[in-house]
Amino acid sequence: MKKLIYLFLIIILLVPKQSKAQDGAAAAVGAAAVVGGIIGAAVSAENNRERLELIATNYILKNYPNLRGFSVKVLSHNSTTLKDLSGVKCVIFAFSEYETSMGDKLKNEVLLMFDSNSWINKYGTKTYQRIAVRLDRNKWNTLLKKYYAAASPFPMNEDNTMPIYQYVGSDSEDSTIEGVLRLKNYDSKTNFDYYKKLTDTFNFRNNYQNKKNGLWKNTYKKIGFPFYNKLNGDTYFLNDFNDDIKIVFNENKLGFYIKETNELIQMKEGVVKQVTDYIN
Repeated sequence: MKKLIYLFLIIILLVPKQSKAQDGAAAAVGAAAVVGGIIGAAVSAENNRERLELIATNYILKNYPNLRGFSVKVLSHNSTTLKDLSGVKCVIFAFSEYETSMGDKLKNEVLLMFDSNSWINKYGTKTYQRIAVRLDRNKWNTLLKKYYAAASPFPMNEDNTMPIYQYVGSDSEDSTIEGVLRLKNYDSKTNFDYYKKLTDTFNFRNNYQNKKNGLWKNTYKKIGFPFYNKLNGDTYFLNDFNDDIKIVFNENKLGFYIKETNELIQMKEGVVKQVTDYIN
């Protein structure tokens, strides 16, 4: 509601200036129509956000009856890519549990809510289905690691941390370096690129760049976590996350395959970064 108040004040300040620059009643009518359209769209968006937050609140009250305090708000209401043709919509909520002695927030979490209008039940009837997944920082980061690991021949560390590799070259002598790992690259002289593992591990709180060929801390020196080379849009790499979801890597997009509805959605890169920044 505060956003609507701020928007209304801005319009009050701007519209008179526009009206003075134009002549007659037509300008006033046009300005009024613009104002009405902007306010109407803002009110509609605000009402939709509040409706979504009410849905999430009702879900939390029903499924987590032992909670003593929490907050929930929409983090992203349009999380899927434009190319996503599935019947599934994904809304992501920022969710926090509160303790009651001092009213302090315990930690940031997210609630992913998948809504499908095209689920076919065992009787062959199209029905509506809603699946929600609650993730804290550890679970979300584990999900990301499974996502990136699906697109790379290089393994995670034994303690499930995400290693960082550095490119050392593509010549045959580079293959003799102790502990070096190879990645197929038909454009190189030896058909392989060679990487060595560094002692550092990925910290998702830090800056990194998600490129088609890897997740990089330093793109110039190729320091990061490399992916398979030359992946096309028809290539999918998979990793199980839990009983409800399979993680899918395709076109450098995080995909969720909902097992219960047999549907795949792809999440926008910006939304993945938004959730990662919020939860870490």
